[in-house]
Amino acid sequence: KQTYQDASFEYFFLDEKFAAQDSEDQYFGKLFNYFTMLSIIISCSGLFGLSLLISTKRQKEIGVRKVFGADSFDILINLLAGYLRPLAAAVVIGSPVAYLLMNMWLRNFAYKIEIGLGLMSLAWLGLTLIFLFTVSYHTIKSAIANPVKILRD
Repeated sequence: KQTYQDASFEYFFLDEKFAAQDSEDQYFGKLFNYFTMLSIIISCSGLFGLSLLISTKRQKEIGVRKVFGADSFDILINLLAGYLRPLAAAVVIGSPVAYLLMNMWLRNFAYKIEIGLGLMSLAWLGLTLIFLFTVSYHTIKSAIANPVKILRD
């Protein structure tokens, strides 16, 4: 009080100060998670509709292939190959862009992880599994359909 008469004594705990500094990053992380889930749901519903449209348009072709002796597994592989080519192109184009953007974002942090091939391959695997899970319902349904019912219509 002798040195600074007008100043009041203020104290704080260091962990509370760090928590206040990190609150913005935590809020951004929650917001990022919500929008990520929203974008996954929207893209999965779009893929689901696309697979319904393609399987409906190709029903006659599938019926003719089955009548001529094609196995359901071969038809399933043929239909899935049509979906996996654009997925592979998206991975080839999107991976370098995502890698660069994530590295630029992580430069701002003192403690960070390195984005390596393992983390990228885990993302590719997750993307492929979500993609196959979304597309597989109508694809499998079309591949195991009875060709007599399909060709009668």
